Amino acid sequence: MRIRERNASVLFGPTGIEKRLPFLHYLYPPWQGRKTKRCRVVLASCLEEARKDGGFVLNIGSGSRRYGDHVLNIELTVLPDIDLLAAAESLPFRDESVVGVILEHVLEHVQNPDVVIGEIRRVLGPHGWLYVETPFMVPYHEGPYDFRRWTLTGLRQLAGKSFTEEAAGVSMGPGTALMHLTREALAAGLAFNSLLIYRTVRVMIGWLTLWLKFMDILLLRGDQFGHIGAAGVFALFRINKGTMASGIKK
Repeated sequence: MRIRERNASVLFGPTGIEKRLPFLHYLYPPWQGRKTKRCRVVLASCLEEARKDGGFVLNIGSGSRRYGDHVLNIELTVLPDIDLLAAAESLPFRDESVVGVILEHVLEHVQNPDVVIGEIRRVLGPHGWLYVETPFMVPYHEGPYDFRRWTLTGLRQLAGKSFTEEAAGVSMGPGTALMHLTREALAAGLAFNSLLIYRTVRVMIGWLTLWLKFMDILLLRGDQFGHIGAAGVFALFRINKGTMASGIKK
């Protein structure tokens, strides 16, 4: 028996009542997890490096996040703060024309990640860097598709010999994973196949389990084993087109 998948706009988009009463959005708990300090520091260091070099950074699949005037936001659909509409598999930039690329929770949504990495390799300059964040132990989420999950080993394999790893670790820890999985398990189990009940319970459980992500403050004091049950992982790669010099330590 084939499981029928709900359309992403139904499961994750606004319902009819939410479109009529947009203030309901403010009653929902924050769905995002808690990012680790280490991944934020690594990305901030890269962005500062790009700013000093005077080069442009591509934030592919950016959503509405804005990192600075030297960062170009790229999306497939029109959203606030988007600079360019383009697909990650076919970037409208010359070879070796940018200094950095950001991929935050994008690779799980693309059909051909190898093609995306190849395009990034093409547009990066000789000292260019690639910062990647991907989910690991988090529930299924479409945007509009959700194809896969990644481990640190998987990211290293995807980067291949064209990149050198400079930093890697946990972007969202086991506490965040527990928050996501508990919310979804209870919502699905108590929904009795009703979309209305599922979405209602998901919001209620979301508030009750929100505190779990702050467990990462304790759980990730040492990063030795955090990636095993992490909600997400990150890696910073430097392209192998020349000698590199970076102050970011593993």
